[in-house]
Amino acid sequence: NNIDLACIFYTSGSTGRPKGVVLRHTASAVIESLAETFRPEDLACSAATTSICFDPSILEIFLPLSVGGTVVLKRDLLEPFAPTETPTWLNGVPAAFALLAQARRIPDSVRVISVGGEKLTATLAREIYARSSVQAVRNHYGPTEASICATIAHVPRDVRADPPIGKAIAGARLYVLDQDGKPASRGEMGELFI
Repeated sequence: NNIDLACIFYTSGSTGRPKGVVLRHTASAVIESLAETFRPEDLACSAATTSICFDPSILEIFLPLSVGGTVVLKRDLLEPFAPTETPTWLNGVPAAFALLAQARRIPDSVRVISVGGEKLTATLAREIYARSSVQAVRNHYGPTEASICATIAHVPRDVRADPPIGKAIAGARLYVLDQDGKPASRGEMGELFI
């Protein structure tokens, strides 16, 4: 049924072989769910820094617009901001935020940072807080197949252990299954199914 088709992203995921992943209009539930986790002032101005060929771009553009915010278009997250550009929310990968934090280049206007696409360490989260005026760091998780984001964890300023991927959002359900496809027991290794 193609009626629900919004767009197709081509991603290699963990296989290294490109495949088309359908993003459905129901992905708007992710935007609605995430909008509820922010204060309107957090999303007053987003920086769209991700290529429109990658699913987080949908979040960077439509999440702030869904609550009346504005969007500043940037080539990438490392492109410097002009004095008139005052983003309140940034989204990106830990590697980029590590460079920005080390160089103290996270604009003072930024209230919230959302991190995804790579593992967020406790060390980096503490460094972001220490080297910026950021009020909140959030760890997002979700492969393209899960329509942008499936979980979110709020990372405290004094985090000591690497943050978890968080709790499910937008009606997503998470299961850890064993090699036979059955629910893994508590403490048992398994594979995450969304």
